[in-house]
Amino acid sequence: MLIGQSLDSILKIKKYSSIELLLDDEIDLCVMDDTQINNREDAMIRIRSFLDRYNISDIETLHKGTSNSSGSRYYVFKMNTNSGPIRAFVYYESKNKKEYIKELRFDTF
Repeated sequence: MLIGQSLDSILKIKKYSSIELLLDDEIDLCVMDDTQINNREDAMIRIRSFLDRYNISDIETLHKGTSNSSGSRYYVFKMNTNSGPIRAFVYYESKNKKEYIKELRFDTF
Protein backbone atom coordinates (compact mmCIF):
# COMPACT_ATOMS: atom_id res chain seq x y z
CA MET A 1 0.00 0.00 0.00
CA LEU A 2 1.21 3.49 -0.72
CA ILE A 3 2.36 5.32 2.39
CA GLY A 4 -0.15 7.88 3.60
CA GLN A 5 -2.88 6.85 1.18
CA SER A 6 -5.36 4.01 1.45
CA LEU A 7 -6.92 2.34 -1.56
CA ASP A 8 -10.35 3.79 -0.79
CA SER A 9 -9.01 7.36 -0.92
CA ILE A 10 -7.07 6.61 -4.12
CA LEU A 11 -10.25 5.31 -5.77
CA LYS A 12 -12.32 8.26 -4.55
CA ILE A 13 -9.95 10.90 -5.93
CA LYS A 14 -9.28 8.80 -9.05
CA LYS A 15 -5.50 8.85 -8.64
CA TYR A 16 -4.87 6.58 -11.61
CA SER A 17 -1.06 6.51 -11.40
CA SER A 18 -1.27 5.22 -7.82
CA ILE A 19 -3.86 2.60 -8.74
CA GLU A 20 -1.64 1.35 -11.57
CA LEU A 21 1.31 0.91 -9.19
CA LEU A 22 -0.82 -1.41 -7.05
CA LEU A 23 -1.83 -3.74 -9.91
CA ASP A 24 -0.15 -7.07 -10.57
CA ASP A 25 1.16 -7.80 -14.09
CA GLU A 26 -2.06 -9.75 -14.74
CA ILE A 27 -5.28 -9.04 -12.94
CA ASP A 28 -8.69 -10.69 -12.81
CA LEU A 29 -10.95 -7.68 -13.38
CA CYS A 30 -14.74 -7.71 -13.26
CA VAL A 31 -16.66 -4.58 -14.19
CA MET A 32 -20.41 -5.02 -13.80
CA ASP A 33 -20.55 -8.73 -14.72
CA ASP A 34 -17.90 -8.45 -17.45
CA THR A 35 -15.02 -10.56 -16.11
CA GLN A 36 -11.71 -10.64 -17.95
CA ILE A 37 -8.11 -11.41 -17.19
CA ASN A 38 -6.22 -8.30 -18.21
CA ASN A 39 -2.62 -7.18 -18.27
CA ARG A 40 -1.89 -4.06 -16.22
CA GLU A 41 -2.29 -1.66 -19.16
CA ASP A 42 -5.64 -3.05 -20.33
CA ALA A 43 -6.90 -3.24 -16.75
CA MET A 44 -6.12 0.45 -16.26
CA ILE A 45 -8.09 1.35 -19.40
CA ARG A 46 -11.11 -0.53 -18.02
CA ILE A 47 -10.69 0.85 -14.47
CA ARG A 48 -10.31 4.42 -15.73
CA SER A 49 -13.40 4.05 -17.95
CA PHE A 50 -15.42 2.68 -15.04
CA LEU A 51 -14.33 5.30 -12.50
CA ASP A 52 -14.78 8.15 -14.99
CA ARG A 53 -18.47 7.19 -15.29
CA TYR A 54 -19.11 7.52 -11.56
CA ASN A 55 -18.71 10.34 -9.06
CA ILE A 56 -17.74 8.63 -5.82
CA SER A 57 -19.01 10.64 -2.87
CA ASP A 58 -18.08 8.19 -0.12
CA ILE A 59 -16.40 4.83 0.35
CA GLU A 60 -17.10 2.60 3.33
CA THR A 61 -15.05 -0.48 4.22
CA LEU A 62 -17.55 -3.27 4.88
CA HIS A 63 -15.17 -6.17 5.44
CA LYS A 64 -11.50 -7.04 5.31
CA GLY A 65 -9.48 -10.15 5.93
CA THR A 66 -6.05 -11.70 5.68
CA SER A 67 -4.47 -15.10 5.21
CA ASN A 68 -1.41 -15.60 7.38
CA SER A 69 -0.28 -18.64 5.41
CA SER A 70 -0.32 -17.05 1.95
CA GLY A 71 0.20 -13.40 2.87
CA SER A 72 -2.90 -12.39 0.93
CA ARG A 73 -5.60 -9.98 2.02
CA TYR A 74 -8.89 -8.63 0.74
CA TYR A 75 -11.27 -5.73 1.18
CA VAL A 76 -14.95 -5.21 0.43
CA PHE A 77 -16.03 -1.61 -0.06
CA LYS A 78 -19.37 0.11 -0.55
CA MET A 79 -18.89 3.06 -2.89
CA ASN A 80 -21.69 5.62 -2.92
CA THR A 81 -21.86 7.13 -6.41
CA ASN A 82 -24.05 9.44 -8.47
CA SER A 83 -25.66 6.28 -9.93
CA GLY A 84 -26.24 4.50 -6.63
CA PRO A 85 -24.12 2.21 -4.46
CA ILE A 86 -21.45 -0.03 -5.98
CA ARG A 87 -19.69 -2.95 -4.30
CA ALA A 88 -15.93 -3.18 -4.78
CA PHE A 89 -13.92 -6.30 -3.93
CA VAL A 90 -10.12 -6.08 -3.89
CA TYR A 91 -7.81 -9.08 -3.45
CA TYR A 92 -4.07 -8.61 -2.86
CA GLU A 93 -1.27 -11.17 -3.12
CA SER A 94 2.32 -10.80 -1.99
CA LYS A 95 5.05 -11.04 -4.61
CA ASN A 96 8.71 -10.14 -4.13
CA LYS A 97 7.93 -8.74 -0.66
CA LYS A 98 5.35 -6.31 -2.08
CA GLU A 99 1.56 -6.53 -2.30
CA TYR A 100 -0.21 -6.29 -5.63
CA ILE A 101 -3.88 -6.30 -6.55
CA LYS A 102 -4.57 -9.65 -8.20
CA GLU A 103 -8.37 -9.38 -8.40
CA LEU A 104 -10.67 -6.37 -8.56
CA ARG A 105 -14.46 -6.44 -8.91
CA PHE A 106 -16.98 -3.62 -9.30
CA ASP A 107 -20.58 -4.82 -9.00
CA THR A 108 -24.00 -3.36 -8.32
CA PHE A 109 -24.76 -3.37 -4.61
